[in-house]
Amino acid sequence: MKKIKVIVLAFFACSALSAQTYLSYGTASSSGGGGGSIVSKLANTTDGVVGSVYLFPTWNNMATVSAVGDKEFQINNLNFNALESTFVSQLSKDTIFTFSGIEKVKVNNKLFVNVNDKFFESLAENSKGERLLKEYVVKYTKPTVHVITNVVTGPAEYKNFENYYMRSADGSLNEIKLNKKEFLKFFGDDSKLVESYAKSHKLKFGNEEDVIQILKYYYHQ
Repeated sequence: MKKIKVIVLAFFACSALSAQTYLSYGTASSSGGGGGSIVSKLANTTDGVVGSVYLFPTWNNMATVSAVGDKEFQINNLNFNALESTFVSQLSKDTIFTFSGIEKVKVNNKLFVNVNDKFFESLAENSKGERLLKEYVVKYTKPTVHVITNVVTGPAEYKNFENYYMRSADGSLNEIKLNKKEFLKFFGDDSKLVESYAKSHKLKFGNEEDVIQILKYYYHQ
């Protein structure tokens, strides 16, 4: 396990270390850098935009990052850019490192997995590879402008959304809404079993924590 500061310094000191960690660096304009890129910009500046592209409110987040080839390291200043679906580290006040070539990340007791170059939080899973996944999405909305005066009446905004997916054993993803009808249709002949368990334990299909409990029961019965 290596701290990120050690890794980044090693990038500049000896490029051979990138083969050991499966990480490298490039610049914002470079097309190379298979493990990530260092970009100079104000990581905490929103330029007057309400909200943030980052999932966590601070950068003080301890994480374990798993890269290609079973390489693993720890980092204590990781965040998730939900607008770009990337994990980033703040190297200094105006510089961030954007990771690529990583398979999973565990941060703040959340497990994120890479599915088709997009990161999802894994909420529940079984030995077959079936999972309930949560997608964090941020969308940018332009400032509100008065149609007559052309005066800005509202700021630009980053809006946060969450989507849920069921991942089958063959890797396919199906979006799911957290309601009883949508949820039960994924269980086929076992839907009555799932419904009975939820009813007996007073669990609600519209509540994320309750749905996780239901799935953990179903996956491990």
